[in-house]
Amino acid sequence: MENLFFFKSSQFRSGNVREKFLLSFSAKKTIFPQSTFVQSQGVRTMRTQSLRIAIAVLMLIAAGCGLGAPDSFMQMNRQYWESMDIKPAVKYEDAWQRVIYIITKKFELDMISKEDGYVRSAYGQTYFSEDLQNERYQIRIVAKFTPDKKKFEFKIESRVWDGKIWHNGSDIRVAANMRKDFLNSIGDVQVKKQPATPSADSLLVQ
Repeated sequence: MENLFFFKSSQFRSGNVREKFLLSFSAKKTIFPQSTFVQSQGVRTMRTQSLRIAIAVLMLIAAGCGLGAPDSFMQMNRQYWESMDIKPAVKYEDAWQRVIYIITKKFELDMISKEDGYVRSAYGQTYFSEDLQNERYQIRIVAKFTPDKKKFEFKIESRVWDGKIWHNGSDIRVAANMRKDFLNSIGDVQVKKQPATPSADSLLVQ
């Protein structure tokens, strides 16, 4: 569920995040023919679970908006790690330098340990221009390499101040933005080869 969530969050670039999230789940209905849902109890169950996930996420987003946070804020007590494989050609020394470069372009570092493969930024205001004036809303990134240095993981922690306490959560737009930067730099993206499309001439030959 975690991977699906971040894949969908990459669509959040502008406009109303809640509306786009709901539309992304509604669009899934068109992937399968209607007859498939009628014939398969398992697929109907999957459809129901997807709707439940959508409702749960929208409730989390709505809770954050009530606190004066951006639409991309999701209130939660536990943030989930996003994981990706590192390109085999990229050695740890190079991967570490790339990660630090990407993070320091948008965050101020708070803790760093190259030996442990761990880095954490300080809390600060989001780098999206429309949220820069919201002093009650803060974000930070926590990133690490697995012990074998073949995988990279990160999570976005955000919080909003209601005048009395901090409400913790995550920011789906920042997470999607950082994920894209990391994938483009060090991520090992497996591209599936598509079968060759027959030419028009070959189709005419019987």
